[in-house]
Amino acid sequence: MKYLLCLLMVTQVLFAQSLKDIEKIVKKTKNPVIIFDLDDTLFYSSSRNLVIFQEFIKRKKIKKEFPYEVKQIKKIKRDQIEYRFDQTMNNLEISNVAFISQLKIFWRARFFSNDYVKEDEVIGGSVAYVNKLYNLGAKIVYLTGRNNDMRSGTILSLKENKFPYSKNAILITKKDKRMNDVIYKKSAFKDIELLGTVVGAFENEPKNLNAMLDYFPESTGFFLDIARKNKDDIPYSYVKWIKDYL
Repeated sequence: MKYLLCLLMVTQVLFAQSLKDIEKIVKKTKNPVIIFDLDDTLFYSSSRNLVIFQEFIKRKKIKKEFPYEVKQIKKIKRDQIEYRFDQTMNNLEISNVAFISQLKIFWRARFFSNDYVKEDEVIGGSVAYVNKLYNLGAKIVYLTGRNNDMRSGTILSLKENKFPYSKNAILITKKDKRMNDVIYKKSAFKDIELLGTVVGAFENEPKNLNAMLDYFPESTGFFLDIARKNKDDIPYSYVKWIKDYL
């Protein structure tokens, strides 16, 4: 068993050493399928956060009550925004509980909504890369942890940013927003398997990516090292680490 596992790991490494190699594999494979997460895989979710934060500090009441915190938010840069709210506040040296509490309520009402998905900026080279794979014949699956309440806004965002969206480029969203992301994504694998041979998987969450590679051992995994829930989580050793698609 250990020998087979080692052989599988070596095979994974040989499958694709770079983004370019996936293109070659797509050309050689019958009904190739590529899985892409969205947040911090094709889009920077920090862009959405930034817009929401800036809107919050424009409120007169907030300006008056929290001048220091407003000043800190004004200086914020995208790379200071972490996945976790508390980590972002730490980066900004903000510890005022009242401010953080009000901002979190304001943020939560907007971040998981159709209206603010449009604020996401695309990760460098992502649009061109996904379109190239699609034009080479790959079926694209956008497997996102976003729930159905965000579906229409997500579709609009994909189209406006020129990502392929068709019967061969589909979006899968979560029906139950309370469902754990790993469990939800695992539940989608059987349907994805029916589309063809999954040859590539792109994710920013190691647990999700590892689950994909367990189910689709013939695929190559790419880890987007941008933002993740837990920095202690890491993908399998043979996974390729990238920060963009350039």
